[in-house]
Amino acid sequence: MKMIKPVVLCSALILFGISLFFSLYEGSGINEDTKTAVDYLNVQQTSINPEPVPQITLFIRTIKYSPIFPAVSLLSFLLVMYTAIYKELKKKGIYAIILLGTLGTVFLIISYGFFSYFVPMTAGTKLFMLLFFSMGLLNLVFAGYKGANLFMRAE
Repeated sequence: MKMIKPVVLCSALILFGISLFFSLYEGSGINEDTKTAVDYLNVQQTSINPEPVPQITLFIRTIKYSPIFPAVSLLSFLLVMYTAIYKELKKKGIYAIILLGTLGTVFLIISYGFFSYFVPMTAGTKLFMLLFFSMGLLNLVFAGYKGANLFMRAE
């Protein structure tokens, strides 16, 4: 049982690195709506001396138009994060409730606040809104479940 946690953590880190690489590679190859993605970050491109496109722009383009690898990288990052904080979540204390509640609130804010500013709502932005919303909701449900167990046990 002790060997499973490092194996899961290492494999999730490797999957995260590979999927992030492929996400940035796919983002650099997308030519549709390049002007909108570049104007989003106020990058000026001229024909004489073009400036390089920032990596965040490539990632945003990939999220919007080809969301498979960014979704895999998001899920593998969440697996790394939850594996790293597993020992704290296993405890029945108030810290696990606060941690889950904070993560759930942050994910819900990201799902609405960040992705609602993408003007052309594509399938990729809807997928990421759904992923962040469901992760936020699950974290809040687990925080409520742990809180109910903690306070029921105290009585």
